[in-house]
Amino acid sequence: MRAEPGATARFESDVVAPGSVVAEPWSNGVGVTRVLARRLGWRLSVADIRGAHRFSHFPGLDRLLLVAGDQPLGLTIDGRAHRLDPGQGVEFAGEARVVPAPTALGATVVNLITSRALTTTRWALAAFDGSRPVRAEETSVVVVLTGDVRYNGVLLPHGTAFLPSERPRTVTGRGVLGVLTIESQRDALSL
Repeated sequence: MRAEPGATARFESDVVAPGSVVAEPWSNGVGVTRVLARRLGWRLSVADIRGAHRFSHFPGLDRLLLVAGDQPLGLTIDGRAHRLDPGQGVEFAGEARVVPAPTALGATVVNLITSRALTTTRWALAAFDGSRPVRAEETSVVVVLTGDVRYNGVLLPHGTAFLPSERPRTVTGRGVLGVLTIESQRDALSL
């Protein structure tokens, strides 16, 4: 499958590109997000950050923000400044006071919101050059953050998510992937 520049490639139902889902308004109404996956206890989405609009509050939830694409993002979280380069991430409570400071070009972020009462989350960054199997099985999701990453020969937009699947999948190229493991509290306690 070859996609023309600017076109949205169609993949299997367990590979979701941001351009293939409809944008939804943020709960504070100052931006939009594209929900890639929503399950009991968690939601994964991609958003473009434009301007210094305070993030929405999500009491009882935790957030993981990963910078995708090629623009850095400054964040002030409860008064503490952070600078995130593409392919980096930060965790914070949904109750935190968060104000972004994007560059003039804005920034693209992958946002994982999880229920503190229902889930536990682990995450890692995986840089690769060449080919890499995508192991998004049972409780894990893999997200393309940076670089030129291809799947079945198609260049993937930053923010594309590989949802859990038993099917073997391999990406090629060079970039950074976010590997997110989301487990229900019941599963975490039974380990």
